[in-house]
Amino acid sequence: MKTKKIIWLNILIGAFLILAMNTSIAQWCGSDQMWFQQLALHPDVQQKADELDAFTQQFIKNYETQRVMGNTDTITYIIPIVFHILHQYGPENISDAQIYDEMRILNEDYAKLNPDTTAIATPHFKQIATNTKIQFRLAQIDPHGNPTNGIDRIYTYRTNDANDQSKLNSWDRTKYMNVWVCKNINQSGVVVGGTILGYAYFPPSVSSLYSASIDGVLINYQAIGSIGVANPGWDRCLTHELGHTLNLEHPWGLTNDPGVKCGGAGIFDLPHTKGWFSICPTDTNDAKICDTVSTSPLFVLTENWQNYMDYSFCSNMFTFGQAEAMWATLNSNQAGRNNLWSAANLIATGVNPDLASIPEDSATEEKRCAPIADFFNVNNPYNTCLVCQGTPVSYQDASWNAEPTGWKWTFTGASIASSTQRNPTVTYDSLWWQTVSLTASNSVGSSTKTKQFAFVSPLWTDYTGPFSEGFENPSNFNWILLNNANDQSHWQITSTASYGGQNSLMLNSFAPDVYASNISPPVVIAPAIAQGSTDDAITPSVAFNYLSSSTLSFVYACATSAGNIVDITESLTVAYSLNCGKSWTLIKNITDTALITGGQWGISYVPKSAGDWKSVTIKLPSSLYGKGNVRFRFEYTSGNVGNNLYIDNVNLSGVLGIDELSVQDKGFTAYPNPATENTRITISYKLSSSQNVKVMVSDVLGKDVKELVDEKQSEGLHTFNFNGGNLSQGLYFVKLITDDGIVAAKKLVIVK
Repeated sequence: MKTKKIIWLNILIGAFLILAMNTSIAQWCGSDQMWFQQLALHPDVQQKADELDAFTQQFIKNYETQRVMGNTDTITYIIPIVFHILHQYGPENISDAQIYDEMRILNEDYAKLNPDTTAIATPHFKQIATNTKIQFRLAQIDPHGNPTNGIDRIYTYRTNDANDQSKLNSWDRTKYMNVWVCKNINQSGVVVGGTILGYAYFPPSVSSLYSASIDGVLINYQAIGSIGVANPGWDRCLTHELGHTLNLEHPWGLTNDPGVKCGGAGIFDLPHTKGWFSICPTDTNDAKICDTVSTSPLFVLTENWQNYMDYSFCSNMFTFGQAEAMWATLNSNQAGRNNLWSAANLIATGVNPDLASIPEDSATEEKRCAPIADFFNVNNPYNTCLVCQGTPVSYQDASWNAEPTGWKWTFTGASIASSTQRNPTVTYDSLWWQTVSLTASNSVGSSTKTKQFAFVSPLWTDYTGPFSEGFENPSNFNWILLNNANDQSHWQITSTASYGGQNSLMLNSFAPDVYASNISPPVVIAPAIAQGSTDDAITPSVAFNYLSSSTLSFVYACATSAGNIVDITESLTVAYSLNCGKSWTLIKNITDTALITGGQWGISYVPKSAGDWKSVTIKLPSSLYGKGNVRFRFEYTSGNVGNNLYIDNVNLSGVLGIDELSVQDKGFTAYPNPATENTRITISYKLSSSQNVKVMVSDVLGKDVKELVDEKQSEGLHTFNFNGGNLSQGLYFVKLITDDGIVAAKKLVIVK
């Protein structure tokens, strides 16, 4: 029974951090910052903390009275839980099996059924290690009344650098415990060497409707379970974080600095400790650092470094006092914790109250649930499928909620119209946007997912040589515009501002939170654009067959909504593709303050004068010279407090034609010329230094039809032969390309 006011209820924390076990560096803690932030936004949080403090003390007093009288508590607290898997079809899209393994770990830990209880270091802690009578069950019915396996998969860029804005599709926190699994968590403020693996909120700091949607746990995908892509050393992280949601703090108190200063957690049977960070004492004498403040004869000076709420990464127990504190929280109405385990809610969420029956396995789910169809493109799982005509594209089934037993694919513009394979490969014959559809089914039912997913580019080019775009003719605008996050921001031609003429290309990256006006207190119905959202503007294709000494230039104007320089994290990158957008090579990166030309704006930014614009000129690499199908991509990556970006006057310039002087200097010859189809043709040229060399044959349209050389060659004379037998009658160009660009081109006539 607590003999003093419960500390953690007086100084609530907004977020707790678990840190990777591969470092011993003390870490930054967000306790004070997050507490004051919550208090500033919601002044009623302190009152909620005081209320839960008083409730907890009275609950424990009543519980102890009943226990002394011999009244045994038989309640088991069953909590429905849902895992929201935030992913981009990468390893963070963890398997159902890995989640089921995490459920096993949770329920063993909270029931004191974990095998490593035998490793508890002292007889005292073996005596008070406790079955908390708390169990978690994957939800079986979703908020809409549909069957579910308790796993919700969401494709989103917000799996990267995740924070509270990544907590998408929150289920009613009074009915479900929400867990969001991400690729990585925002590391702001963490010193070099540390990694945040997860965080959770105490009930009082999320007790209002303002913060209901962020209530729960955000955690790294490698900290779920012990199989698959999990890091086995992190398999107790969720046990720890769920302790925070039930109002437990770290054993040393409200800091994120284990091993620094002795402190307590306000739990009567948890001795004061400094805490242990990725260290497990080999001798219990090593753990006798902090004197206890209790006079109880049960206490020993050894710290409880094996507690689940410590950072030792060899944790294996809760104490009885911690169990009492969690029971008090579950009987409080704060953040709806008392409804989670109610009989009515267990029925509403489909959770089986029979502890002997744990339905978390794939065979059971297949009998109850229909699959939810989903798929991705293996070539580029993170984005729209951009390919050249005639290029094979492989698709992979990513259906969830239950294992499919049947698949039906339909394709537009592809070499096949349909397929029943699980993971088919198709080749696109038709051009432009194409649609892909998958129906996934099992014995329970089916669902269909349709995406306008593939953009197929022709093998010919839109422009040859120099290219210019001022956005003055929207009806003839043939750029590819992609809103990769499917959010409020997108590229668009606008007449609100321009550097020259009437129009420019604008990215509306100013988008504050949108609130529902008919709800009190207001709730966010459209969140602001968040860190990591990307939008692409891709140029038409350009032929570089006879273009040398090329540059790409443009002007841009951009502002920020950030009040501090450190909050400016936006970027604009320029890249090129030689394969119709399947892959990209970066050539320019404008980041942070370098991107800002218009200063700080609290409203939607519009440049007012030529001084608001900045010009950029990029010297293009020689690897582009002689290429026949080149696209350029302008990709904007947003921050949390960005503003609008404008681009104008995009120009590709260079020298067009054959440099006859270079032909002479290089001694470049191709003979005999004209040549017949079966003639052995001799190519000769001289290099003044060692350099990379390409020799290509192209037709009159600029399409490369034969590669003769692609290697680094030494200084001196080079001569080789090739057979013109596979060239049809007509006019061709033999091009010599070196590190200096296109340095020579010779006409070659093939006759019968």
